[in-house]
Amino acid sequence: MCASATADFVAHPYMAGDAHVVFAADDLGAWLVGVPADAGRRMLTALVLGSDRDRALRQAAAEAVRLTAVAACPGTAADGRAALA
Repeated sequence: MCASATADFVAHPYMAGDAHVVFAADDLGAWLVGVPADAGRRMLTALVLGSDRDRALRQAAAEAVRLTAVAACPGTAADGRAALA
């Protein structure tokens, strides 16, 4: 009984072109969901981590502060610990 029902379903004249419509609608739906999801991910990443420029500037500023502190206090070790005499 199942085999004949499947054969009748496939043999229906309107079903031949509907498979392409379903496939196209599925792709369109996936794209419509993916675009805002990707935009949200990019905005959240920028909010939490900052832009590439901000991160590079923050790292350069931290290194400049560390080097200034080492130069201002010659009696300390390079890693910031007090040097033992």
